[in-house]
Amino acid sequence: MKWRLTMLGAAAAAVSACTGSQPQASASLFEPDSNLLCEDYYVYSRQSPDAAEAAKIRAEIERRSLVPPNEWAAIDKGQIGVGTTQCGVFAGWGAPQANNQIVQGNQQQIQLVYSNRTVTTNGRVVTAISK
Repeated sequence: MKWRLTMLGAAAAAVSACTGSQPQASASLFEPDSNLLCEDYYVYSRQSPDAAEAAKIRAEIERRSLVPPNEWAAIDKGQIGVGTTQCGVFAGWGAPQANNQIVQGNQQQIQLVYSNRTVTTNGRVVTAISK
């Protein structure tokens, strides 16, 4: 029990130390949700640039094979097109304002809504981008 309380205290201290003006990204590179990892890349590469942290996150994305090598140049320019992976959308544009699930028959698609554009994906972008 004492060990648990010590670990809880250490975790709380670590969390409180991180609540300054730093970008709000997920807690760990090993976050089980790959979408959060991809959104974190956007945070550290474009929103609040930190090249070292962005490089660590990109390495983890590549280790997980979430984005193919040929997508990175466009992602780093914020250019998303038909065929881009869903992770690539998050890495290039960040978290969407809305994430709408669309089910038609036995197919599921996700509509990612941003302030001035929307894409539909089934793991890869399948619609033209509206602006």
